[in-house]
Amino acid sequence: MSLEMVAVICLFSWIPMLAFTKLVRALSLIRMESRGKQNPKEVARLQVELAEVRKELEALRSTATGFDLSFDKRLSEMELQLRISKLQDVQSRYEQTQ
Repeated sequence: MSLEMVAVICLFSWIPMLAFTKLVRALSLIRMESRGKQNPKEVARLQVELAEVRKELEALRSTATGFDLSFDKRLSEMELQLRISKLQDVQSRYEQTQ
């Protein structure tokens, strides 16, 4: 695995983790509220926050998928360029022997 690949993975892995921690925090707040007194306004606020976090997580998933696809496409292009380069080397060597 090259250094660039590790850098890209590290760069984009914190985004979903941040959204996940926000989701866990919102869920724990809802659980704490349900154990104690249930304040309808607070529960409604937490449910709205949870819905917003879910939307944000879905947007982050979509963005991460886009980055994954573009990264895979670039990696495939690099592999193709390497194969073409090797074939051109073989062809030039073949032409030199004739």
